[in-house]
Amino acid sequence: MVKINCNQYGHIKENGMMQLELSPQGDIWIFKNIEAFEAKQGICYAIAIGNKDGYDEDDISTFTYEDFLKECTGNEEVTQGCFEMSGEMNNYPDYYFDILMENDEVLQCKCGYVYFPEGVTCCPKCRITTLMDDRDISELIEG
Repeated sequence: MVKINCNQYGHIKENGMMQLELSPQGDIWIFKNIEAFEAKQGICYAIAIGNKDGYDEDDISTFTYEDFLKECTGNEEVTQGCFEMSGEMNNYPDYYFDILMENDEVLQCKCGYVYFPEGVTCCPKCRITTLMDDRDISELIEG
């Protein structure tokens, strides 16, 4: 894993509970722990809808490294990118992943594996060229 390039938000209080931090845009509360993500243990990201006055402690969605990895179908490079952007874009981890997919910034092979298209002519995992949406990767490279 390459060095993680993102901001960290919130902290763990003395009682072991997470303290979320108001996002820079002021519309959600987030907790983002780079060490937990790198260690692949514990909660590394949490989000709660709220306002400048706070959030409901019972309405916090939490995510672990494994949650990010599952969303990205096992690709650790894509997983890291999604973690880095979560919080920066003030949303849930799948939001950034969906944007990447919509813009062909990541591709999903028929085998289900997701990967960045730069410098590849086939799926790095199974070596086929057909994408989940039945396009061929050559259509993206040529066009």
